[in-house]
Amino acid sequence: MEKRGVAGSQAVTASREYLVFLGGQPLGDKPLLARIITSAFFLSHDIRRDVALRLIYPESRIRISLLGARLRHIHVDEQSLSGVLRRIERAALSPPQRVLSPHPGVLVEPINRLIVSDACLLVDTRAPWLSRSHVDCNYSCFVISAGSSPENASSMRRVRVTAFPKPVDTILIVLNIELDRICS
Repeated sequence: MEKRGVAGSQAVTASREYLVFLGGQPLGDKPLLARIITSAFFLSHDIRRDVALRLIYPESRIRISLLGARLRHIHVDEQSLSGVLRRIERAALSPPQRVLSPHPGVLVEPINRLIVSDACLLVDTRAPWLSRSHVDCNYSCFVISAGSSPENASSMRRVRVTAFPKPVDTILIVLNIELDRICS
């Protein structure tokens, strides 16, 4: 299956794609990154192989992609993730000229425009609740804004997954639970 959420990136097989816009967040916020990664990927016994997580830093013009189908040696505790996060941070802080892979299943790449596909849904607490009519179980893409949004946010379809604004990691947990329920 071709990756559809963000133009200009490598193809990936994933039925769920999460694009998290982290405007104003430092690249070195390891506790935040550890919570986001574990919330997006971990089941009780394994990694979700059907997920692609893309962390977008608008100020740095960097996209960090974690591809569940290719991730290796990722563990749920923050201490185990710290070495991987250090390699990601080092790659992200180097001059962004080409795609780098600091760890299996992780890509750090420069981006020019902050535009996402029309197939993606913007998570918004004022939108209609997420339902089966919004979801294609073969491929679903969600944009979570944490400090910034894509350039085309005003024209995107929106869905609600929580009643009140929540941290990114909580939104990812709720999205995974709801998508598991809808698509099972």
